[in-house]
Amino acid sequence: MHIDKNARRTFGRRLEMVQDVLEHKLTDAATAAKHPVSVPTVRKWLGRSMMQGEPGLRDVSCSAEPTTGAAAHGSSTSRTSDLSAACG
Repeated sequence: MHIDKNARRTFGRRLEMVQDVLEHKLTDAATAAKHPVSVPTVRKWLGRSMMQGEPGLRDVSCSAEPTTGAAAHGSSTSRTSDLSAACG
C-alpha cells in the first residue's frame, strides 16, 4: 500500500493537530512530535483554525499569480497579500 508522504498534512490531519492542542491539551511541541511536523507548522494550522475555523484548515493554492490574471481577482497587491497570509 502506497501512502503519500504528505498525507499527514491533509485536512483531517490538520484537524487532528488542532484538536490535540485545543481539546487534548497537548503542547505545540508534543503535537509536532506526534504528527511528525515542526512546531511552527502546528502553530500555523492552529492560528488558521482560530482565525477561520475549519475552513482555514483546507488547502490553499500558494502560487504567486492567479492563472486567470490579477484583474479577475482584484489588484495583484491585494492578491499577493491574501496569498502571503494564507501560505504564511
